[in-house]
Amino acid sequence: LFRSDYVETSWITRSMGGKAIDLLPMLQGKIDQFYPDTKLAVTEYNFGGGKEISGAIAQADVLGIFGRYGVFAAANWGISANDTAELDAFRAFRNFDGAGATFGDQVLAVSGTSASLNSVYAALDSKDSKRLTVVVINKSAVLTNFRITFRKFTPGTARAFTVTASSLGHAIPSTAKVSDEDITFTAPPLSVSTIEAKRE
Repeated sequence: LFRSDYVETSWITRSMGGKAIDLLPMLQGKIDQFYPDTKLAVTEYNFGGGKEISGAIAQADVLGIFGRYGVFAAANWGISANDTAELDAFRAFRNFDGAGATFGDQVLAVSGTSASLNSVYAALDSKDSKRLTVVVINKSAVLTNFRITFRKFTPGTARAFTVTASSLGHAIPSTAKVSDEDITFTAPPLSVSTIEAKRE
């Protein structure tokens, strides 16, 4: 729904002549053309999997996508206190350490990901220029090593918190290493991790 280079196999794309759905960029293009300054909202969505790691992965991915495309508001329809996996995805951005730490509010461009295997979202903090956050989503069933390289940001320290199928309901502290001005991180299979980096 959010990529111009991916054509799903569905009746929707067949009805569009085999073209990608590319929903958010298309809607933003219509806003820019016909209704400048109108805010974009997704007023109802739900990917399911509220108690499964797949639900955490899908929810975290869409939150990152919404941020990347500047969606003003989005309403998850049907989430409850029992949907621990989906709530973990929200916590990855809004309370990843259990003590109120949040994802940054200044979205950064990211490259080098493979949408079917992983997603990475990054942001700076407008209130703390020494702080940068990254959400790493490993959609594969194997351990995956990430080397995160920054432009104009040299990390001095890093910490990480990860949710897997065996830790639904609470993120587990994990290891993110600062190495040669980059951060290296090993993401467990099927996981959502938040990394907080700070420069000295």
